[in-house]
Amino acid sequence: MFTTKVKMWDEKGNLKFVGENATILGGRVGALENIFKTGVVPREHLTVSEQLQTQKGSAIENIQSTVLPDTDDAAHNYNRKVAYMVIGNKGTSDAAPLVNLDPMDYETRLYNMVPFRCVPTIPATADLSPEDRAKYRMRRKETINNIQYYTYYLKKIDVSPVDLKLTDGSNYTPVYENSEPVEPSGSSNPHPLADTAVHALVTMNLSIDKDEFKEYYRIKNGSLDNASLSELGLVLADEPVDPIEVDGVSYNEVRNAELFSKIVFSAEPMDSEGNSKSVLYQILAY
Repeated sequence: MFTTKVKMWDEKGNLKFVGENATILGGRVGALENIFKTGVVPREHLTVSEQLQTQKGSAIENIQSTVLPDTDDAAHNYNRKVAYMVIGNKGTSDAAPLVNLDPMDYETRLYNMVPFRCVPTIPATADLSPEDRAKYRMRRKETINNIQYYTYYLKKIDVSPVDLKLTDGSNYTPVYENSEPVEPSGSSNPHPLADTAVHALVTMNLSIDKDEFKEYYRIKNGSLDNASLSELGLVLADEPVDPIEVDGVSYNEVRNAELFSKIVFSAEPMDSEGNSKSVLYQILAY
């Protein structure tokens, strides 16, 4: 249904990765449910919240009270959109760290999610400012080395309007004449699009900034040694208009969050204070 194309650069502008991957199961199911309004079959979904509970166990508290499926109001699921990203560090083999794992289209999760931000719950002033908090979603209370932290697992992203492009990269506008029947091969009256194709695509400019990803490693390991990024995904979710309040803090939160697509790549170092990554992520429909 969809294909993803991804390029990633480091903080010095060096191109570090070029690749593509099919949209995974959650994205395809979510797209069809949204287009055809067929209703939600609970057993066909695995939410990001459920993944976190499995990966983190009792160390993480599920502050979010509503998870897919929301059987009382199916409209929540129809309102879901791709507007968030998630990152992880298990895109390479533990036995052979230089070998990328091969994600399959039936997958529904990242192999190991890492929070963008990780800040102490005490004192309250250690939490993110309202301005910084607005960048993130899926705030959790998580115990690491016997200390509680607020962890932020999703980051908001901007998505471009849909573009129509020809194979050569030029823009395309549908016209009546381009829908004429195709003449046989070798005809003296060839179809105007005979030697090209029209792609519909959306583009996202993503980033893992220098103050993201690293806090978790400092807290868990005491340093940034071996801190590396090797997987990245887009998340489909519904975001209610009204904020929620937890521990006296009001903020916007998502529900019914599910992985839409993912990419894995060779482990990219995030082991120094200045490390950051910029990502051009495109989703194409053919």
